Amino acid sequence: MRRLDGRRALLIAGSCSATAGVALLLIRTVCEAPDEFSVYRHWSEPWLLATHRWSAPFVYVALGWTIGDHVVQKWTSATRRRSGLVTLGLLCAVGLTGATLQNVDLELARNTFVWVHSATAIAAFGSIVLHRRRTAG
Repeated sequence: MRRLDGRRALLIAGSCSATAGVALLLIRTVCEAPDEFSVYRHWSEPWLLATHRWSAPFVYVALGWTIGDHVVQKWTSATRRRSGLVTLGLLCAVGLTGATLQNVDLELARNTFVWVHSATAIAAFGSIVLHRRRTAG
């Protein structure tokens, strides 16, 4: 069995957070609230929200580990890939919008941050896929 490094930790923690995040996005866009006083649109929404929120600190730790383990090593050598910097920037944007989303009270601002957070997360996923393809190929 291979040892756990930053990239694998980021893959594990990021997959957990992303799966819950995609499920939340689908629930919030597709499902309707059972009644007008309901806070949640689906019975699994509180569990998914908790999973998404509580996996985020592990994603931050894994991202820092990846920066120390992988990014700095590749940046100081001759293999500098712009796709990695784009991915790192998008992941930082996902983290900042997610952290800001926890503290926003106005509904319009909250909805805006939800969509920005979702869009940057989707872009980060695409960037990770492209970066890994360039690295492998």
